[in-house]
Amino acid sequence: MKRNEKNIVVGFVGFMLVALPCERVAAWSHANRWGGSTSHSYGSGSTTRTTGWGGSETHTYGQGTTATGRYGDTASHSYGSDSTTFTNPYGGSATHTYGQGTSATSAYGGTAYHGYGSGYTTYHHSSGGTYYGSSYDHYYGGNSRR
Repeated sequence: MKRNEKNIVVGFVGFMLVALPCERVAAWSHANRWGGSTSHSYGSGSTTRTTGWGGSETHTYGQGTTATGRYGDTASHSYGSDSTTFTNPYGGSATHTYGQGTSATSAYGGTAYHGYGSGYTTYHHSSGGTYYGSSYDHYYGGNSRR
């Protein structure tokens, strides 16, 4: 063998000795621009991201996604449910269901509902008053409907 051919063969054999024993990466992680991180473990089906400000999100394949904010707000979406639920640390919550609308409850007992495509939002105050609002007018109706 000539010298160049020997170098090529030795280089190829050296490369194969390094490359062949390698297996699939078991996990990966990535630092984000503002101090957070993103990671995924092979086989877990989950990817997690954290922010530099204390928030995080976790998505699990086939189950859904949950996000938590810096101050304890949480939003969750379950795979196949067509709805997303939000809660805050003060006792308020809201649920949006695709094609139906959004309902919300405050920590003080007031509730609101907006039906998909209705143009109106109804709010029931914890003391008994009801408010009906639209994008065109606003009316406080006490306990009666307009």
